[in-house]
Amino acid sequence: MIFLIALLDTIEIKLKEEFKKGNNFALKELAKYYLKKENYKKALKTLKKYIKLNFDDDSAYDLIVRIYGTLKDFKNAYYWSKQAYLKFPDNINFLKYQAIFLDHMDKIDQAIIIYKKLYEMDSTNIENLVNYATALYRKGDYDKAIIFLKLADSILNEIESKSSFDVYLKYQNEHYRVLAALSIIYNKKQDYSKAVIYGIRAYIYSSREKRDFYDYLVKLLYDSKEYEKLIEICQDLIKTYTNESLFYTYLGFGYFNLAQQKNIDSLYIKALEAFSVANNISFSPVNVYYIARSYKELGLKNEAYKEIDKVLDYGDEYKILKIYMLLEDRRIEEAKEFALTIKSKEPSLFAILAYGFEYENKLKLAEKYLKLALKYDKNNLKRYRDLSNFYKRHNQVSKAREVLLEYIKLEPQDYLAYFEIAEEYNRSAMFDKAIYYYESAIKILEKIIDTTSNKEILKFASILYNNYGYMLVNENIDIEKGFNLLKKAIELNPTDPHILDSFGWALFKKGYFEEAFKYIKRAYSEKPDDSEIRNHYEIIKKILNID
Repeated sequence: MIFLIALLDTIEIKLKEEFKKGNNFALKELAKYYLKKENYKKALKTLKKYIKLNFDDDSAYDLIVRIYGTLKDFKNAYYWSKQAYLKFPDNINFLKYQAIFLDHMDKIDQAIIIYKKLYEMDSTNIENLVNYATALYRKGDYDKAIIFLKLADSILNEIESKSSFDVYLKYQNEHYRVLAALSIIYNKKQDYSKAVIYGIRAYIYSSREKRDFYDYLVKLLYDSKEYEKLIEICQDLIKTYTNESLFYTYLGFGYFNLAQQKNIDSLYIKALEAFSVANNISFSPVNVYYIARSYKELGLKNEAYKEIDKVLDYGDEYKILKIYMLLEDRRIEEAKEFALTIKSKEPSLFAILAYGFEYENKLKLAEKYLKLALKYDKNNLKRYRDLSNFYKRHNQVSKAREVLLEYIKLEPQDYLAYFEIAEEYNRSAMFDKAIYYYESAIKILEKIIDTTSNKEILKFASILYNNYGYMLVNENIDIEKGFNLLKKAIELNPTDPHILDSFGWALFKKGYFEEAFKYIKRAYSEKPDDSEIRNHYEIIKKILNID
């Protein structure tokens, strides 16, 4: 080690001697030597001395700028890149450095002016385009950013399709930046389907240090209910981040929610395993909560109670789960008493108490607590629906409708509420009013349908078209319009037996008996116990003389 230090010192001494002999370039080599030793202060001092003697060496200025950049001294980095560009106007790198350091100093407007200038100077340079596009995104000028980001994406796709893997690697980071920016912009615009598409593509181009993006992506996939893709990406991330509880937790979320969609026990088991691993890495009451829920769904009630009892002191949501479990086990009195011990204005607790009192036929108390739940959760349609359903169960239909009508005054764009009201008027044979609220729901929903791939929204749209269309057909209000609505329903959901039956019934009303029978027969084969479908089936069989 002593020998090595002596050798290094000899290099420094020799370079200094060379400089004394009149070799100015020895100063630059000495600066590089200091740079290798990460002695940035000496490197800067030596380079500044050198450029006084060698005014025309732009590489020395480049080194100074880079050192300041490494030190995150962006103010000096910007100053030196600006001075360098004045001395060497043909060296575009110094102009690019200015934009980068202004960007780092949050002077985004000034940075964009330079990024734009660089792009206009050479629009074929993909880096210039990407820098300009992503700067527009960071500024929040999303509409303009989308134009240039999509242009960059298109050009990069073209380059990569005609080039080798080395070219892919060369542009990998630029393409990642473009796709990540597009995903985040569409997420902010609440166009979640596009956000997911670009987010997954960005993931393909990302490198493993993009941790912040991975956190964003798994949350996006979870919020967008893309559970299968969430599972796939978490499984991939876990290969690298073996001790990151977050990715195991989101893996658990993926399995748990997919299990709920598909009602498959093996997926609950996988969810349980993922949450258990996450909890072993880093304890979280959320993990324990979902471990308890997984046990509950698997029918392992004792294990579920053991788990949820561990986290009851962490928040009301954990107590609420235990109360729901007690209710499921018909331990109504125990659930109610437990709810009464919780000193909280949590709406779910009031709803639970209401359920308990209704079960005991104490209807005034049940109504009181449902109203309290609504009072503390005024923007939640579920609270209005709970109170409305309570009134319906107890034959107070007009009160039930009034509750929902009150809600849409607060939330005039909630198509679900309009649909609920329309259904109530339909059931009450008040068809004129039903038409108004069905139309209102459609008017709002059709602004969303054309731009979404969300399966739940599209499924709901099919139900809305079906119920409205069937009413128009069945009540002979407007058979042609009803038929067109049912056509839309069957395009969105071609296998649902109720929609098949409705569409067949519309064909029947239009006089196309044989065609109608095809659809109603399919519906009947799926739902032979449904009285309405069976009735339609028997009517058309009789007309067509089919045994």
